[in-house]
This record gives sequence, structure tokens and C-alpha cells, in this order.
Amino acid sequence: MSSRESGQGERRSIAKRAGAAPEKKAPPLVESAPLLAGIAYRVDEAARRIDIGKSKMWELVWNKRIPARKIDGATVILHEDLVAFVREAPLFERANAAQ
Repeated sequence: MSSRESGQGERRSIAKRAGAAPEKKAPPLVESAPLLAGIAYRVDEAARRIDIGKSKMWELVWNKRIPARKIDGATVILHEDLVAFVREAPLFERANAAQ
């Protein structure tokens, strides 16, 4: 065991003996504002939800294929607008499907 590893263990055990509170982990980062979670997504999060690139999602927004809104400077896409876009997409058909 290196001196560095033993030093860390020693510090942890000293903290436990001294009654120090355990270190708290930082809360996970939330992409959308908490009140909008599940209701609306920022553009990059909406892109991840339907597995396309962020640039492609911006292209769809700029070409008005997906409606977007501005809330305090943030561009957001409503969940139902994202669902409607996916539902209106053409169905996949194999070119050489066996009949």
C-alpha cells in the first residue's frame, strides 16, 4: 500500500472518530428546469430523447417542423410536440421486403 493510500484511510478514520458528518454527494444535474421536467425539454435534451443529433434538432426547429418556445431565454420543446413529430414521421418500410 502506498503512503498516499494509507494517508487517505487514516484521514477517513480520524474523521469518523471525531464524529464528522460523512461527505454529501452533489445532486445530479437536471437538464430542464425542475418545473418543466417531463413537460418540456431544452433542444439538446429533446434531441437525445428521440436519438438524433443536437444540430438536426435545431434544424427541425428552425424549419418549423417542431414547434419551440422561449422561456426566459431558453428554447424549449413541449413533450406533446415531440411526441406528435415522431408519430407523424413516415413509417419505415424495407425496400426489398419479401412478399
